[in-house]
Amino acid sequence: MIAVGKFHSSYLVPHDDSFPLATRERLDSVAAKRLPGVLSRALQTIAPGRDDSSIWIFRRLHFDVDLNLDHNDDAIAEVWAGRLAAALVRRIGEPQDGDIVHFEDHAGLLLSYITDAAAGRPRKWYQSRFEGLDYLSTTARIRTAVCTNPQGIDALLRMSAAELRSIIAALSENDARRIWDTIAKTLPEGPITAIPATLPGPDGAGEFRWALHVSLAARCWIPAARPVGRLLLVARELDSAAVARAIEYIAQNRPHDLRDLITLEDFVIIEPLLGTPRSVFEPFLEPRADTAEIPDRRYTPFGGVFLLLPFLDALPISDQLIRFWILLKVLGAARAIRAFEDPLIRSLFNIDAALSAESFRRWQEMIPIRRLRRLRRECLTSDLMRDNSRHRAPADRAYLRLPHLLSSRRDRWLEDPALLIARSLAWRLPGFSTSSLPHLYENFLDFPASIEEYEDRRVVRLGPPPLQLLLNMTGICRWQYTISWLTPKPFNLYPEAP
Repeated sequence: MIAVGKFHSSYLVPHDDSFPLATRERLDSVAAKRLPGVLSRALQTIAPGRDDSSIWIFRRLHFDVDLNLDHNDDAIAEVWAGRLAAALVRRIGEPQDGDIVHFEDHAGLLLSYITDAAAGRPRKWYQSRFEGLDYLSTTARIRTAVCTNPQGIDALLRMSAAELRSIIAALSENDARRIWDTIAKTLPEGPITAIPATLPGPDGAGEFRWALHVSLAARCWIPAARPVGRLLLVARELDSAAVARAIEYIAQNRPHDLRDLITLEDFVIIEPLLGTPRSVFEPFLEPRADTAEIPDRRYTPFGGVFLLLPFLDALPISDQLIRFWILLKVLGAARAIRAFEDPLIRSLFNIDAALSAESFRRWQEMIPIRRLRRLRRECLTSDLMRDNSRHRAPADRAYLRLPHLLSSRRDRWLEDPALLIARSLAWRLPGFSTSSLPHLYENFLDFPASIEEYEDRRVVRLGPPPLQLLLNMTGICRWQYTISWLTPKPFNLYPEAP
């Protein structure tokens, strides 16, 4: 099967053609009515030689074809389809670049989408079939993509351990439950002993995310995973003696004694475990030594930076100082100098702590204009582009103009990339995609934040912005993502209560 998003054709006709417009209309009619069917038949002759379910997605495919207008429309369509099919086969055989991607099957494409969604990365150009999910929160995008696609569970089963942790962390408890119900109909049932004892216990959000995690890791649906997860949560609230009694009551199938020890809600969920031997639970209840030292917590008044990092990472830029420059513009002229001096922001972008404003300006003057012009063009053709990306409110130009202390004559070349970053965030906020940049900052980016660096992750706690409720609805406040220029430890975002 071949699907064409947009077919653009340019016709060169002899200079003595008396009716060039009629020729164009004829060829357009051939392309619209006859070419699809003929092309489908032409590809069927190629398909047996490529007996697989691969998906090839082309951003663009250029080819030339000579058509004899003295032939009938069917003959023209045959020649046209033959050249197009040959161009496809030739392009597939060439080295891959940014205009072509390949997946083994639809599950591979789906896997790329949900891992990008969990990491907070913008949707890529080749993921356009998921465009309808753009306005959903991160957790809803993952749940919808998995539960509405027949290959959804297959995509989850292909994940590496790190990718699976990322997906589970991005899901809400309710959406994890819906995916859990889906895998119950798809995967074979597994015993309680199939639960991997090496995985960390459930977090405080509930047991469904943990049950989903262990079932996918075990590659089977484990009905006992949910009651085990609830038991582990209950054990955290009891002292060691009470935990020992609870395990004894379960092993000896003594429901009345267990009911007296825990709440009715917990008992109803844990009840299916009655009669399970003690040895089954012991590996999960053994305390695990936490070797990670408690890190220092660092603070910044510019917490909105953590909502902008994934978009800045998506820019086709290799120079970190240019990214830093764009960030200062997105934060606004009124805050640029304080943000420039913020030690936490500098560390996030690997900026030398000794960099002065004067040195920053001199560095700007040394950048060739043609480089900035090319950078601007590449940004405006990147995967971040949306319908609102070029929208400018009246107050935006003054907002983006850096103060003289930090700017040079080249500052204007980065206005469009900075606007693109701000509009990329606004695109995720229903009803605010074209709001002015001062309004966006005041309502969604103006809050403090802190960060703690552990051995395997970065924990970011976000203060409450004025419209925190809307941010929470979109899932942005619980993003998990990695940044290409830093060590591959994920940033885990958590909103703090107002």
